[in-house]
Amino acid sequence: MNLFADQLEQTAIERIQKFAKIAGKMGFEVCLGFSGGKDSQVCYDLCKRSGIVFKAYYNVAFESNTTKRFISEHYAHDICNDCSNIFDTFIDDPCWSLRFSQELTDKIKKNK
Repeated sequence: MNLFADQLEQTAIERIQKFAKIAGKMGFEVCLGFSGGKDSQVCYDLCKRSGIVFKAYYNVAFESNTTKRFISEHYAHDICNDCSNIFDTFIDDPCWSLRFSQELTDKIKKNK
């Protein structure tokens, strides 16, 4: 049992809220890549509890039938399986995520 679990969860939620605020100021929407695995479920839950506006996506081409069934049973209304607009960003500008990550890191450092 981790005595600091609540504190760790609150820290994660605060960081997600800070990220969403910075992303919003930069004109980006917050998107979550969702695979149906444990890590994705935790990130999804933290985003929901943080109260931010976000979209969660999964790519049906890469998932097993078992995973597709799990997602459709438990997340059908919340997870979008149309990733075309997300992947278009990467296809049009493959360095976008690297630049965005660097911009975000710089803004977070500046706001400390």
